[in-house]
Amino acid sequence: MINATLRSQDGILKLCFDATPWFAKASDDEILALATTGWGSSPAVDGLVRDIGSCSSQVASFLAEMELPKLPNSTGATIKVQVEEVAAGGWLVENRPALAARILAEIVEEDDHS
Repeated sequence: MINATLRSQDGILKLCFDATPWFAKASDDEILALATTGWGSSPAVDGLVRDIGSCSSQVASFLAEMELPKLPNSTGATIKVQVEEVAAGGWLVENRPALAARILAEIVEEDDHS
């Protein structure tokens, strides 16, 4: 299970959900974009929330409660999304080892340039 959290900007509302279904169908590029931007501040998160919201009544209710005018992490977003890095990495090692290695290489390369 890959835990993820939706949180209102003010921190009052919070919902944890399973992001595994999104990871199972997301493209390598979508997951790479999410990983290389800190597992939460990527346009890929918009797709994650949209997809999870369409199949999870709990997430759909949270989004309705927030009355989102825009997708998360877009300009003016009212919520933050964060995917649990360790769980995501573990899932990738088991299910997409080549992508896990690619992500690790990208992160190491970024650290070398910092």
